[in-house]
Amino acid sequence: MREDVLREREERAIKTIEQFCRERGIEEAADFHRHPELFRELCRALVHRVGLSLRRAAEHLETTHSRVYLALLEGA
Repeated sequence: MREDVLREREERAIKTIEQFCRERGIEEAADFHRHPELFRELCRALVHRVGLSLRRAAEHLETTHSRVYLALLEGA
């Protein structure tokens, strides 16, 4: 995949996480683990709307790719 596309996705991911945190009064992305419904919503946004892989979404959320995968399954 082209570098500019990957860079754009990374930038969109950061903006998406910042917006989610700001709108929901959460200080850090890692705090989403305490709010499962919000964590699922953010995982869906990062993977489906932004286009990140499970692993990249997990890195941004400081968790494992399997946890992101399970969150997507639960939210389906």
